[in-house]
This record gives sequence, C-alpha cells and structure tokens, in this order.
Amino acid sequence: LDLTAPGAAASPDARILDALAAAPEPLADQPACRIEEIADGLRVTVALPKPAELAALEVTSRDDLWISAPQITGAEASAELVGPEAAPFPLDPGHLRLTAIGASGAVETTGCRL
Repeated sequence: LDLTAPGAAASPDARILDALAAAPEPLADQPACRIEEIADGLRVTVALPKPAELAALEVTSRDDLWISAPQITGAEASAELVGPEAAPFPLDPGHLRLTAIGASGAVETTGCRL
C-alpha cells in the first residue's frame, strides 16, 4: 500500500476557491424571532437579515427534530419544529441557525432575539 501524496500545487485549486466564495456570509447580529407552541411542537418565525428567496432553519443542539421548509412571507421566515414527543418543548433561541439565500448571496446567523 502506497500512501504518498503528491506535492503542493503551484496555485490554489479554483474549485476550492469557488466553494469558499459561495459559503454564506456569517452575520454577528442576531435577528428578532418568535417561538410559539403548536399542537405537536413549535413554530419559529425569524426576521430575515436580508431579502431572501430561500431559507433554512436548523437547531444546533438537537438532531432529532423534524423541521419544515421555511415559508418566507415578506421579511420573515417561519418553520415548524416537531420532536419525537410530538408536543411543545423548551427551545433555547441561541441554538437556532438561519441561512438565508437571496440575489445578493447567502448569509448565516446563529441565535435570535425573542
């Protein structure tokens, strides 16, 4: 078995540079949000930091949640979160990650202000 790696390239790989350029811009400011109980979980509504056509919402502290595709209405994105217990549950807004994608690119923020 030969595990010898080739030497370093003379210039950076354009595919890697393109991927890095396409990464969402991290935002330091946390957007405003609302967390409401629904019959089988929670509805989270987050103010979009920039105009967006697409959005994704994640909860960084839980991998057992079903999260609907966010619906964008005006300057807000709303999604429903349902856990295995199919009931409302406590949620720390600091664990919400929003990625918003618009004509001017993508932005990402972790946490929101209630």
